[in-house]
Amino acid sequence: MFNAFKKILNLEDLTQEDLDKISPFLMLRWLEGNPGCLQIAQFLNVYNKIPLEAQIEFIKSITQGRIKYIKFIKGNKVESKELDLISKYFKISLDKALLYSEFLSKEDIKSIESQLDSLEPGQKIKRGK
Repeated sequence: MFNAFKKILNLEDLTQEDLDKISPFLMLRWLEGNPGCLQIAQFLNVYNKIPLEAQIEFIKSITQGRIKYIKFIKGNKVESKELDLISKYFKISLDKALLYSEFLSKEDIKSIESQLDSLEPGQKIKRGK
């Protein structure tokens, strides 16, 4: 898929196989990695009914080969072990634990882990005073 994105920047023609690999959502997410392409991504996000081939031609005509590389912005990865710890400690679902993980530092998670490790089976967590 990223080879297809590179072909778009280099103004190369895409094969049908390349077109099949491209996800429109990921293509727009990739475009957002360059501040100069942010308006293009926003425009194509609003007019998402435009066929993929037309979107690609639009990107090629706007960039005209001036942009050589766009770094893909990756989301933060949270280990499932950390989510399990947060979920057990706060007695919440994994989805909520993912939200909590955004606010907890690594030290907080280590503290939670040490508290859970020190518990004996059946013992409850003591929080606060």
